[in-house]
Amino acid sequence: MTEILITGVKEELAGPLALALETQGFVVRRKAWQDAVLDSVERVGFAAIVSAYPLSGAGFGILLSAMRSRASASRQAGLLLLVPRSHLETARSFLGRGVNRVLWEEESLGKVLAALKELMEVAPRVPVVAPARISLEFAGHPVSALCQTENLSLSGMLIRGCANCRPGMRVEFQLHLDGIEEPVAGVAEIARTTDPEREGMRGFGARFVKLRGDDISRLRSWLGYLDFDATGGSS
Repeated sequence: MTEILITGVKEELAGPLALALETQGFVVRRKAWQDAVLDSVERVGFAAIVSAYPLSGAGFGILLSAMRSRASASRQAGLLLLVPRSHLETARSFLGRGVNRVLWEEESLGKVLAALKELMEVAPRVPVVAPARISLEFAGHPVSALCQTENLSLSGMLIRGCANCRPGMRVEFQLHLDGIEEPVAGVAEIARTTDPEREGMRGFGARFVKLRGDDISRLRSWLGYLDFDATGGSS
């Protein structure tokens, strides 16, 4: 059961969006913005959250902190903001800082649905701590750093370290995974940087752009083995 939360969004936007999502089989919770929303965010593992911006008072900052806290069941959810034109620039400043997408509130329903689908297509993440060699260009010079993964999926990774990385940058990587002789290697694009206060670490989340040779198959097999081993059988 995939659940999506819509909060603070005008009725004329929230109604058609909720109906379209429910038609596609999603469970949609529509809630007016209030403190009680924070309890749902922290307890329910939403796949995505659609929020208006700004929210009344200090609401958006409170929502973001609750959502991305280490104890939140919705910590890994995609966050999409629907924003009036006058606040677009401010809202976009949160991209890579806990917010995944920002759209004008009068965008077509199709575009909003497409953005949500993209957010929810990210493969499930598995907690994995492994050495990761990250190479990039910084200020016109090649830089290489030894970091570590915090979680890993077929579509991307969360990396601890490499504080100079910024959203939109592309990096080359080598993942040294236990039991695999040759590292899994490829190119990734940085989607966001972490918030040290909320996440307790400095680093970045990245989406894989390209993996070397048959490394996608090797990674799939390796992640499948982890899942089998953790559950005592296939899941």
